[in-house]
Parts: sequence; structure tokens; C-alpha cells
Amino acid sequence: MTGPLEGYLPPNPSDRALEAEHCIICDKFIPPGDDRCTCCHLWLANDAPERPRPLGRSTLWVMMGGIAAVYALTLLVAVIS
Repeated sequence: MTGPLEGYLPPNPSDRALEAEHCIICDKFIPPGDDRCTCCHLWLANDAPERPRPLGRSTLWVMMGGIAAVYALTLLVAVIS
């Protein structure tokens, strides 16, 4: 008995360069091999650069604590001198 994926071959990444795509915003032709639309410069879904994650609250508290510590040390040095 064969499995459900018997004979399945995953798509070849090099085949993507031969396929024509259309922009979802302006519906213009995107030349093969290009990463984004020539009209509105929208990135293709697979090639879009990853966005940096926003800072969480805990990270902001740590940064504020570090700034407060540097400020306190500066005041301490000013008082001692």
C-alpha cells in the first residue's frame, strides 16, 4: 500500500523564475526573476524581507532601568567629586 504522498514531488524553486506573476495591487505583469512589482514596488510574498519584531513591554522596562542606572551613577559621581 502506498502513502497519500506517494509520487509527489515538491515544486522546484528554479521553476519560479520561469513563471509570470501579477501584482495584487496594480495587476501589472511582474517580469520573471524580479523580486517586486515595477510599478508600485510591492514585494512578492515569498521574497519580502522580514520585519523586525516590535519591542515588548519587558524589553522597554529593562531599557528604562538601564537608563535610570546610568543616570544614578552619573549623579553619584557628581556628588562624590
